[in-house]
Amino acid sequence: MSNRPMPKVNPVNQAFWAACNEGVLKVQRCDNEGCRKYVFYPRVCCPYCGCNSLTWSEVSGQGKVITFTEVYRPQHESFRSEVPIWFVAVQLVEGPLLYSRLVNPPPQTANIVGCPVRLEFSSAIEGQRLPYFRLLDR
Repeated sequence: MSNRPMPKVNPVNQAFWAACNEGVLKVQRCDNEGCRKYVFYPRVCCPYCGCNSLTWSEVSGQGKVITFTEVYRPQHESFRSEVPIWFVAVQLVEGPLLYSRLVNPPPQTANIVGCPVRLEFSSAIEGQRLPYFRLLDR
């Protein structure tokens, strides 16, 4: 759908969105030897140690659901035909949290907290692939 909102690409997050278009999930990692933590969302310095040197690193795309919600009233009309939308907070095995949606929603009575997921890329927006997650068999 062409009237969908687009991600706001800027110099700080451009590498993230470019990697998504290549089918790769990259997040920043602190270059400070005493820290080396993965960082997401894209930033100009490490939120843990303050180091201003971050490198884009490919990550696995594997993780687990930390929390979720079902969206029945989307904030943009172009998503109305897709409700309910399962929106999840996923903790990647590398550590950071990513917020996205599930491509295979479970039954509405399911509690999916702690369930494993893996990354998939969606082409829901023309010109930009988006990182979504697939719930794995329990």
